[in-house]
Amino acid sequence: MKIQYLRNNKINQSKTSNEIYGLKVYEDIISSSVAFNDRPVAQQLMNDIDNHIVTEVVVHSIALLGNSTMDILYTLKRLARKGINVISKTEGFETMFYGTENPMAKMMISMLTTLSELEINRTKASQLKGIAMAKAKGNYQKNGGKPKESIEQFFMKKKNSKCYDFIKNKGKSLREASALSGVSYGTSAKISRYIKRGVLL
Repeated sequence: MKIQYLRNNKINQSKTSNEIYGLKVYEDIISSSVAFNDRPVAQQLMNDIDNHIVTEVVVHSIALLGNSTMDILYTLKRLARKGINVISKTEGFETMFYGTENPMAKMMISMLTTLSELEINRTKASQLKGIAMAKAKGNYQKNGGKPKESIEQFFMKKKNSKCYDFIKNKGKSLREASALSGVSYGTSAKISRYIKRGVLL
């Protein structure tokens, strides 16, 4: 089934200009600052995708698929792994072409990857600057203030997503999954906890 995904900040916000007649609408009424994976309706959408109810997702813009470049990229890659065609009206492209990845979409995702890396580097530079200033003032604590890694950042690492697949989809034990994917046992245990919490890739 082909559906449309919308996100609005307010219940009464007009959506008619972006709504496509005839398609079932999945709409999150939530702040744009919330990651895609943390949105209630987006979670329902991913469940319906896993149950083979939804095969194509239409959005007004890919900006609706996350709260940052990294989050958008994570969502696009997640949908691509599931064989879901994403149709973006503003950017004017589809991610799948006759069942295979569209070269134009692949190029855009590559550009998003670069932008995501730039975002990470800018964040690191800002953190280093903050540390330097804190050291100068004598307020720096070596292990203090370390930013928590998001679920999206955690599963952007190929080894972690591989381990997830071995545990959830191939029924491997934690030790087998960690050995096959090249991660530590502790990491495979963490992934197992995410799976039990219902985190889907």
